Amino acid sequence: MSYGGSDKKEAVMGMLSISTEPPEISMDQFIEDTTSSFLCISWRQGDEGERAELERLLNAFEAASTKDVMKKLDALDKLTAKARQLSVGSLKNACGRITTNAVSLRDQLTDSEEYKRVEAAKKQKAIDEEQQRLDGLTNLSLEQRIQAFTKQYGNALLPTLLAGTDELEGGAKVLKLTENFKNIGFTYTMKSSSFKALLGGSAQGDCSTLSYAMATICKEIFLIDASVPPPFKDLLVPSAERTIDGAKAPNAEGGAFWVFDNHYWVKAGGKLYDPLFGRAFSNEGWHPLLGKYEIKELGIAVENYGDEYRMVLLFGAGNKLIGNVTLQDWENHKAEIAKDKLMTKVNATFEEMKKRVLT
Repeated sequence: MSYGGSDKKEAVMGMLSISTEPPEISMDQFIEDTTSSFLCISWRQGDEGERAELERLLNAFEAASTKDVMKKLDALDKLTAKARQLSVGSLKNACGRITTNAVSLRDQLTDSEEYKRVEAAKKQKAIDEEQQRLDGLTNLSLEQRIQAFTKQYGNALLPTLLAGTDELEGGAKVLKLTENFKNIGFTYTMKSSSFKALLGGSAQGDCSTLSYAMATICKEIFLIDASVPPPFKDLLVPSAERTIDGAKAPNAEGGAFWVFDNHYWVKAGGKLYDPLFGRAFSNEGWHPLLGKYEIKELGIAVENYGDEYRMVLLFGAGNKLIGNVTLQDWENHKAEIAKDKLMTKVNATFEEMKKRVLT
């Protein structure tokens, strides 16, 4: 395809407005539109080298066969990346047209049956290769498995985590590993991070970070079947028990109890373990969220964890269990609402509010 000549300039100037949402576009139309845009806008504009590179990528995209969807997609991504890079200069409009239309075209390519087939094959190959790697560990000695683990994930925390586990078997071995997480200097950020980064020495993250790291050690060093089950979500745990990060107090009401968006643990050898707390798993006292709602006439939001475990959001006091809300908290809440002319004044008494929340 040739990209030279100026006689098309005026003919295509009306084609250059960029819509806010990517339009549906065919492969042929994409090539025609981007080529026209490039011709009319880039003609005698921009750096000659940049124009040549964009032209080369346009040619590569057109030449890629639609039968090889991965090659076509790679060519489109390279063209889009270059257009995005050049979209701040004199080629801005031409490159903008390319990047806008490429969104729709990429969706079409990734929605094709060929793309799905190739991706599924790649995923299955990765699964098979990982399973072969894990199967191969059964033929290695403990020392060799530790060496393989170190090569795969690093050795920063491993000596601490394996301390005292050599002479133990089964559940006792796994429990000791669980307890050893207390000694790694973990910082509980309450944000998920890579378990591989943790094993590499970045001792921070959340319960999922710890759980996936622990399950990996169980499987690859202890040769004990282990997994991380789906998490419990939205929990209130009325306990002041500290996690393995002793510096972090429970996150609700000044350290009185925990509220978790989710909580992960490990199943190993048929038993359950909680590395975040460095002990065997226990769900005693857990209260899952039953619902969230507003009581508009009281100006409050409620999180219902069942029975008396209902948290209310009050102006000036924040989130509190209904049993911990004081008369002064309620009066302050009403006073704050009264200051706002856009809010309806609340007249309910303290006892009326509590009864309404617990109903």
